[in-house]
Amino acid sequence: MNNQTPFFSIIMPVYNAEKYIEQSINSVLNQTFTKFELIIIDDCSKDSSYSICEKLKNDKRIVLKKNKQNLGVADTRNYGIRLAKGVYITFLDADDYLEEKLLETVYEHLKDKNIDYLKYSVFEEYFNLKNELEYVKICQCADQFCDDQKDILKESIKLERYPLFGYVWNSFYKLNIIKNNTVKFNNILAMNEDFDFNIQYINYINNMQCISFNGYHYRKLNNENSLSSKKQKDYFKLHVMKVEAFEQFLEKFNIKDQNSMEILFLLYNRYVYSEVERNIKSDDIKRFIKNIKKTALFGKFYNFQFNQISLKEKIMIKLLKGKNEFLFIEFVKFISFIKSRFPIIFARIK
Repeated sequence: MNNQTPFFSIIMPVYNAEKYIEQSINSVLNQTFTKFELIIIDDCSKDSSYSICEKLKNDKRIVLKKNKQNLGVADTRNYGIRLAKGVYITFLDADDYLEEKLLETVYEHLKDKNIDYLKYSVFEEYFNLKNELEYVKICQCADQFCDDQKDILKESIKLERYPLFGYVWNSFYKLNIIKNNTVKFNNILAMNEDFDFNIQYINYINNMQCISFNGYHYRKLNNENSLSSKKQKDYFKLHVMKVEAFEQFLEKFNIKDQNSMEILFLLYNRYVYSEVERNIKSDDIKRFIKNIKKTALFGKFYNFQFNQISLKEKIMIKLLKGKNEFLFIEFVKFISFIKSRFPIIFARIK
């Protein structure tokens, strides 16, 4: 690093990403803004990922490490945070890549302002089983600056609808805030550790900048072995955690406004449908649904009056709240059919 303190630290955990890792690394090395360090940590990959990284490590901006044992993404990121020297840090998954002007664009927003947290927009790229790109969805942030904790919370809830709040790789964080407050990834969570990290972090910030620049390419691979494709025992619990965490924040600041609560219950509606769809082939699906409807959170959802929602959302909410379980189950079966047989169409309409 020529004894210069990097402005950005980019933390990249790597595990079995040999097909994409070179493009991912080069998307950082080719940035038009060059005052950065790229911290690559291989988490005991079983393919050639580490050897590919070794070929590229001659660039002095690269810090290459290898875990002695497989730690998982949470602890690997925490290790990267301990190594980081930049003023700001961000994260990059090894199968994703950056727009070449991302760091330059972000730097222009950060250089003259004391910004604690920056969020930017994302390209979601959907691939078929042949690994061919079929559809690109733009998840767009609005240009927005918040310097009040209530406004930060409201904006964070808006972002999660896309969803953009729960990602860490479309975010820039002040390293000193993370270290001074021991913000870290929870290695116990099977998923949503990114969301948990962000919820921790916003407790300690004074402002947040959102920019409309699309700088991150998030690959949505059609891979049956991926974490998102596997059935997670705590899937619903960990997603409901998001709604409850935001609701607790709203209560803390006494700002349970209609718009924020509407977004939270729309998220909850989506999570219930997803969980029912994941269990739709269960022989006891009716009891499964009844157990969800007995919860206190469902009771709040049931009694909530929605104002500004789409026709699709109105239909889904009416079916979920309704007493005709047969119609609801058949509708979820239809959704499951589209998702499994026509995943790109499902991605377009979900």
